[in-house]
Amino acid sequence: MRLLNSKQGLRRSQFAKELRCMNLEKVLIVPIDVSKVLQKAMILNYFGECIEPSFSFMVSRTGMKVLTDKIEKAKEELQTEKVFIGIEATGQYYEDIVRILMDYGLSVHIINPASTHEERKQHLTYTKTDDIDLYLIAEVLIGNKATNSKLSTGIYKQLQQITRARRSEIEKRSRVKTEIRTYHDQ
Repeated sequence: MRLLNSKQGLRRSQFAKELRCMNLEKVLIVPIDVSKVLQKAMILNYFGECIEPSFSFMVSRTGMKVLTDKIEKAKEELQTEKVFIGIEATGQYYEDIVRILMDYGLSVHIINPASTHEERKQHLTYTKTDDIDLYLIAEVLIGNKATNSKLSTGIYKQLQQITRARRSEIEKRSRVKTEIRTYHDQ
């Protein structure tokens, strides 16, 4: 793979470097679909063959143990060299999972929801179910379209929150202006 000059390209090149000289038979892909209460995951090999069908877990001590135990079991069975976890950035719900898995020593790749949306369009799959989303997240990861970024912390996290709050207030103001114009025109 050629090195791309953009920031996104450098991240993709980093992912390619992690895969270089690896036996792809010994690579696991773990897509995680995040929601408010119940998360879903599955375990695939690099070629998209299902090792562990989709299962649900919660972001709790026992729920995360279920996830890590299934990953460890699959690693032992296949004598895996590397595990790549793909997780879609969904609100703030994905952040705790990313922190826990990174503390566990796993490679977590955060996926922009626009990437899975584009993958859905490419596959002409407009149905949105958790299992389809898991396969799309895996496709994004295998297709080298994910980023390996760190979670915002400290001042950057605060700036992110302030920026989102400002954007929300601007949208509210725009709606009010539109309503006022509508009443005035009527």
